[in-house]
Amino acid sequence: MRIAIYENNLLWSVRLANGVTALGHEPEVLTTATAPSSEVQLAILNLGVESFRDPGFIQALHDAHIVTVGHAGHKESDILRAGREAQCDHVVSNSTLTHKLADILALRKLPVSADS
Repeated sequence: MRIAIYENNLLWSVRLANGVTALGHEPEVLTTATAPSSEVQLAILNLGVESFRDPGFIQALHDAHIVTVGHAGHKESDILRAGREAQCDHVVSNSTLTHKLADILALRKLPVSADS
């Protein structure tokens, strides 16, 4: 599966790209809220970046039939809530993303997660 990783933090972008690759998927790291250059089925969004949690941007990804997974720190409740309000398909904490990446990549369109 091709996965877009919307991340402007070098540490997170490398960590996520390596994890996605190790699980047999192909990552595309994007540092701005632009359409991916190729067909992707899932997008991982750093909700700490305002443009990545913009409802219009998330809607554009949905219009392209891309499942969205937003993430932020577990103490960043306002940012996690903003991701849910922007209609991310799934919202998870950074630790969940780190420790359960394989499970997250297996997600399909389900109700928004309430992970803190």
